[in-house]
Amino acid sequence: MDSNDLNIQEVISFGNDDNDLVMLKKSRYGIAVKESSKVAIDAADIHLDIGLGDFLIGL
Repeated sequence: MDSNDLNIQEVISFGNDDNDLVMLKKSRYGIAVKESSKVAIDAADIHLDIGLGDFLIGL
């Protein structure tokens, strides 16, 4: 698969800081990790209140 075949609506992004704003907003689901900036939390669809590893193990 080449990056031109990637549909942004098929992407889940994880971020924690202001520089992740666009990624969190444009992906299908933007997830702000536990220790995130307010900007990242506001941009995300979900804000984790547990660590990312614990979240992924719980899936």
